[in-house]
Amino acid sequence: MTPNLLVRLSWTVLGMMAAFPVCGEVRITARVYDYVNLPAEVLGETKASSARVLGQAGVSVEFVECFAGGVEVGDPACMGPLGPADLILRIFDPKLAAKGEQLGYAAMTPEGGAYITV
Repeated sequence: MTPNLLVRLSWTVLGMMAAFPVCGEVRITARVYDYVNLPAEVLGETKASSARVLGQAGVSVEFVECFAGGVEVGDPACMGPLGPADLILRIFDPKLAAKGEQLGYAAMTPEGGAYITV
């Protein structure tokens, strides 16, 4: 499950980056809403691998836990409006995924942030 989630997250973020001109260091914040309660080691490994892959592309990422263990975490970083370098990563049960080749989807916000569902 970890490599699949890593691939989904990395390709989605890199695809979104292609839509924006890059000037200098790129920093993003990913607000994580884990609706499947991934084991801590799986989520930790996924975040570390994603940070490594994105780092190789010149992108630093900060992950903020916003929903875990079936409850909202209440972190103030989860409450504000999305900025152009903010992502909301929603992790759902694979049973809810679209059939076929689709790995998930991303929707851009008017402010430039994105909702990513995998």
